[in-house]
Amino acid sequence: MKRVTLKEIAEETDVSIATVSMVMNGKGPISKKVKDRILDSAAKLGYVKNIYAAGMASNSAHHIAVLINADYEKEVEWHLIRSIFIPLESVLYEKEYYLILIPVTTNQTNDTILKKVILSGAGGVFTIQFGNRELHQMFEDRGLPAVILNKSTFESDFYTVSSDNFYGMHKATLALLDIGHTKIFYIDYERPEF
Repeated sequence: MKRVTLKEIAEETDVSIATVSMVMNGKGPISKKVKDRILDSAAKLGYVKNIYAAGMASNSAHHIAVLINADYEKEVEWHLIRSIFIPLESVLYEKEYYLILIPVTTNQTNDTILKKVILSGAGGVFTIQFGNRELHQMFEDRGLPAVILNKSTFESDFYTVSSDNFYGMHKATLALLDIGHTKIFYIDYERPEF
């Protein structure tokens, strides 16, 4: 998603960038006619206010989005997410940050998910067992710090905190083989995305 700038809106409406900025922030004595022209142009161009940048400028970006995969329900996964989410919320609350849960699905476009995060007013993002390389790159490109929780696929490219079940099982299997075990069974639950 190409980010529309205040400069583009100013050029489209033949006013200064400062005038566009005042209108977008609800400030200044701007006539209704000019204000309407700017807002119409912003809507036509697809402008989405960068709430994170505004919050950082005023030191008020105190919401953190948590993207939760709502594609399917698994009790075991909810217990895992809950065990991550509750301590995370507790630590962030102490620092006066507040979590916003945003249900997302794999059939939503990255642009849609990014827009949900931006419109939430979040100044950062945690994804729990969800996301793809392009989406996380979009967060970074917009200046939104993003941390991937419990999905190690992107650990070399993005900030991640995870306990990788497959890596863990590989290590456990090697340890069992090293001590002489020859019959090893692996039990898992249904994973529709695989």
